Amino acid sequence: MSDNDLKKYLQAKIKMTVPNKIEDIKSSPEFYVKRSSVTFKNRFRYSFASILILIIATLSIVFKTDDISTIVSLDINPSIMIMLNAKEEVVNLKGNNSDGEELINDLNYNKLNVEEVVEVIMTRALEQDYILDEDIILLGIESDDEELKNSLATKLNEKIKNKMMTKNKNVDVIIEKFASKGNSDELKVSNAKDKIIMELIENSNYTIEDYQVLSQMKIKDLNSMMKENEADEKVEQKNGNNGNSNKSNKPNN
Repeated sequence: MSDNDLKKYLQAKIKMTVPNKIEDIKSSPEFYVKRSSVTFKNRFRYSFASILILIIATLSIVFKTDDISTIVSLDINPSIMIMLNAKEEVVNLKGNNSDGEELINDLNYNKLNVEEVVEVIMTRALEQDYILDEDIILLGIESDDEELKNSLATKLNEKIKNKMMTKNKNVDVIIEKFASKGNSDELKVSNAKDKIIMELIENSNYTIEDYQVLSQMKIKDLNSMMKENEADEKVEQKNGNNGNSNKSNKPNN
């Protein structure tokens, strides 16, 4: 018997004596291979969901920076509101009256900080003769951050006065500070000017019906009317006159 015949004979004997266990197991009805639950389609869904969550988180951060946290108001007769975000970036401007809207028309504030915006507004107000000598500018600052309110009051007051000095204008700045009131950016009158008007109504013959007329007046005129009322009250107290009032006349409609 040749070597090749011997090899074939031995292979045949092995197949007869050693059962093919693997084939037996695979042919059993109890045998099955569990498929992976993570298919390509599922993997795509998980990947897409992760990307979507990342996009939403990123957008929420971006839009959060545009949330208004501080409002700076400037009242002469033009009335303007400057809205700032938490980073003290200017995110919006609003004119509360037609003069205010005209003053900020086409003002690109995107690359300017609040001090630069105030300087531009003051420059325009001077050029358009809204600010005269002996005038009064009302600066209002609304924020829940006390340190920020004080810091802005100091910086902007200095900025305004320095600008007036370059034009030889003797101008007073009245500063009013408030906690955040939420909807101030929707109002037609700044909180600072509203405070002066309401004090005038409470301490004079003016009524709430006069509010609209008073809101259109210059800060200098409102301030003069308040001083007149204070002087009248002192005279009444000195003369003991509790019945007759000599308080300021109402403004003409």
